[in-house]
Amino acid sequence: MQPQKALLVLSLIAILFPTSVYASPGKSSELNSDSNQTQVSKNKNSFATKFRPPNKDKPSSTVGGAVRGNTCAINSENKSEIAALVPEINQSLTLQAHPSFFAYIPPMNEEKKAVLVVKNETEDYYYSQKLMIPAAGGIIKIALAEDAPSLEVGQSYKWFLRIQCNTYLEPEDPQISASITRIEGDVPSLSQDELMLFYANSQIWYDSLNTAFELSKSGKNIYWVQLLGNIGMDRFATQ
Repeated sequence: MQPQKALLVLSLIAILFPTSVYASPGKSSELNSDSNQTQVSKNKNSFATKFRPPNKDKPSSTVGGAVRGNTCAINSENKSEIAALVPEINQSLTLQAHPSFFAYIPPMNEEKKAVLVVKNETEDYYYSQKLMIPAAGGIIKIALAEDAPSLEVGQSYKWFLRIQCNTYLEPEDPQISASITRIEGDVPSLSQDELMLFYANSQIWYDSLNTAFELSKSGKNIYWVQLLGNIGMDRFATQ
């Protein structure tokens, strides 16, 4: 092929197939902040990124048990539709000492008490905090309290959200659980959009979703919708 024609073909390919930003399917226990910041800078003009868990078929440990009777949920169709917004367990990472957790709660007949519990495998770390769930339900953000012990780097934890349907917690009350692991790394000084790309490209789910949530409050909903779509939770994107 002549040089002029080859150059023309390459130009057409560049126009028809522009570069997209994709998250690496691998998981890293440590981050190289400089290299990741460079990657973000190169891709900051892309409108969105793609979080790619290794298996998108079924999120793990996300759905709790059914509610007894109609004491929590408004009707039988949504009694068990309580879900933790997480991908596969082995990609549930954070850089934060006090991360935020997200869950979907269906509409209930009234405001309900709930408890968040975070613990490690040996329960050397065990912390619980009480909260109130509005009757309207929907997507709720639960920030680990600042006075809670910090999550340690390199440690894996499990968090539980349990809703109290009646006067006391009962075994049948709805509960969800999911894993979280804090990894080592520095958070670069970037705009919220650039942080979104940084977290997603680094496969840091909890911080990705929290940043997407904050951006959605200012009208930038594309990241929130795409992240939930990437893990097969499209149905919660507009809640």
